[in-house]
Amino acid sequence: MAEMQAEQRRLMRHKQARLREIRLERRALYLARWNQFDVNGQSSIEFKDIPWPTADIKRPSKDSIDDFLLSGIEDNSEIRTILRQEQIRFHPDRWHRWIKRVPTERQKKKIMETVTEISRTINVLYEERCP
Repeated sequence: MAEMQAEQRRLMRHKQARLREIRLERRALYLARWNQFDVNGQSSIEFKDIPWPTADIKRPSKDSIDDFLLSGIEDNSEIRTILRQEQIRFHPDRWHRWIKRVPTERQKKKIMETVTEISRTINVLYEERCP
């Protein structure tokens, strides 16, 4: 019985470590996509081209953004830094330079609505996680 419980704990630790690793890889890919997005200043932009801070942009929520950006991070100063970077990145006023490259008004509206929603959500996370 004790061996079985020990094995279950070991498997759980392994699973949690793998989930942390996947989240770190996902975050690294997100940041790399942002660097590329920020550099490509000549091409047009579509909704799908934007690196969004959630695994499911169709249903962005506070929990999904928190999980995507902060999962596995314990250090309060690192949390504050990440959220502050995202507040800047998704501040609606900053998007005017990119929104000019969106070909249709419908896409512009959709992008700006999503940016505004994410901005508000990040602000709420900052208030909750960085008192």
